[in-house]
Amino acid sequence: MRPLLPKEESEDMSHRDPHTRRRRRFYSPPLLLAALTALVTALITSMGATAEPSASPPVNTAPPTASGQAAVGQVVIANSGSWSGTTPIAFGYQWLRCDAAGGACFEITSATGQSYAITTADIGRRLRVRVTATNADGTATAISDPSAVVTAAATAPTNASLPAISGTQRQGSTLTATNGGWNGNPSPSYKYQWGRCDSNGNSCAFIPGATGQSYTLTKDDVGKRLRVRVTATNSAGSAEALSGPTGTIAALGTAPANTGAPSLSGGAVEGQVLRLAVGTWSGTAPITYTYQWQRCDVNGNACANIAGATGTSWTLTAASIGHRIRAIVTASNAVGKSTTTTGPSAVVVSAGPAGAIKLPSGETSIPVTSVPTSERLVVSKIEYTPSVVRSRNSIETARYRVRDTRGYVVRDALVLATPLPYVWASSPAETRSGTDGWATVQFRVRSIVPKKSAIVVFVRARKPGGSVLAGVSSRRLTQVLVDVR
Repeated sequence: MRPLLPKEESEDMSHRDPHTRRRRRFYSPPLLLAALTALVTALITSMGATAEPSASPPVNTAPPTASGQAAVGQVVIANSGSWSGTTPIAFGYQWLRCDAAGGACFEITSATGQSYAITTADIGRRLRVRVTATNADGTATAISDPSAVVTAAATAPTNASLPAISGTQRQGSTLTATNGGWNGNPSPSYKYQWGRCDSNGNSCAFIPGATGQSYTLTKDDVGKRLRVRVTATNSAGSAEALSGPTGTIAALGTAPANTGAPSLSGGAVEGQVLRLAVGTWSGTAPITYTYQWQRCDVNGNACANIAGATGTSWTLTAASIGHRIRAIVTASNAVGKSTTTTGPSAVVVSAGPAGAIKLPSGETSIPVTSVPTSERLVVSKIEYTPSVVRSRNSIETARYRVRDTRGYVVRDALVLATPLPYVWASSPAETRSGTDGWATVQFRVRSIVPKKSAIVVFVRARKPGGSVLAGVSSRRLTQVLVDVR
């Protein structure tokens, strides 16, 4: 049996439409209470319960790195890199020694700290560090890139040879400095500072802004000398070295240029002196000259310097026989230098002994005094006129030519011709050979000479004042036939 509602509610409901009655039935107290109970229960359940977390082991997101200088005695330090995963994450380290390419790595005993002191065993190798990351959910590893090749212990730079300066020493030209020689590990880097000095290369003042390896000369440098200070720096320290001074910086001008070729004078004969004229030159004064003589082949080619022949003249030696000679002239001024060469000389010939002269025949005649004791005189030719004695009491003309064993025609040699037997012909006096080497004598054939016979003539050639039995003297037996009818 439905319970009755209060009167006032009944009256009130009598005025409502059906939709209103339905809504009220939907939100009736029992239904509303049940919905509220379910909602509260769900909220309490969600707030009071904890979700079970998912497992997340370490994952490397940026590789480890090692910092520090790769040299004996230095310390390298590992950075673990970046990792994701359940925190907290703990890290372990293992240092590795690899080959020079960064491969073939193996663990270094006891090198398990975040830092590692490099030893001599690492020289020539590369280092890497392996990082092991561990959390509650697992373990993972990652390896750094290889270090630079490990070198010996770092040492501060020390200078072994001074810097030097090259370049044309005139206004507007560029000078360049060398670093010089340095020791030190690792190899140092270099900085430069140019200085402007007095005419002696002293009292130098640094040039503002002139800190490059090269420097372009300005008008302020004219008349001065320059030096450069090189500072060498590495991880172990730094040191300085100062170059020697340049020459005096010249003002703008023109380098020498040859306007008239140099030339040679003198005979191309052994023992003769060739002289050099420098020719004519243009260019900014003063101009100085240097010389170099050369020995060439018979065609004037394949020339080579003659050691020590650097003057304005050169005395031809036996080594030059069969060669041509030329000279190189180098003209220099403050702006630059220029070089030119003379034409070649004639082919150098032997001068022969002292007093040698050329005969029309092309032979060389020398005085007997130029025949050395190591040579001998030779009666090389004999002429008798008439060649056969045809009558008694006739005059026989004899000619004897004298040479030495080198082949030179010899003049002024004493020649003695003695006919034998003595009673068959007269004996002429000793006579001298002429310029052409011929000595001429005459003797009379006596009446007692047999009609069919031969007069033997003993011929001797000798050097005046020399021994008749030794030295350069020579002897020869000849004969003249006798045929008297």
